[in-house]
Amino acid sequence: MGNESSKPSSSNPAIAFVDVSPSAAAGRIQLSNGTSGEVIFNPGVREWLDKKYLYPIPETDRIINPNLGQNPGW
Repeated sequence: MGNESSKPSSSNPAIAFVDVSPSAAAGRIQLSNGTSGEVIFNPGVREWLDKKYLYPIPETDRIINPNLGQNPGW
């Protein structure tokens, strides 16, 4: 295969090369079978936070309607 440390190049803009070496991207990119397979971006368990899912209810809306509460985390 040639020099393993050299980066491939392409004149085709539809082709992208991704560095999946252990030192690349602080380990946030890996291959599904270790050294081959599909590229997995941001592997690991997903974090679910209600605050990131629900927007805050604007204070003006809560003043107009006192029955409104605030979404969790806001």
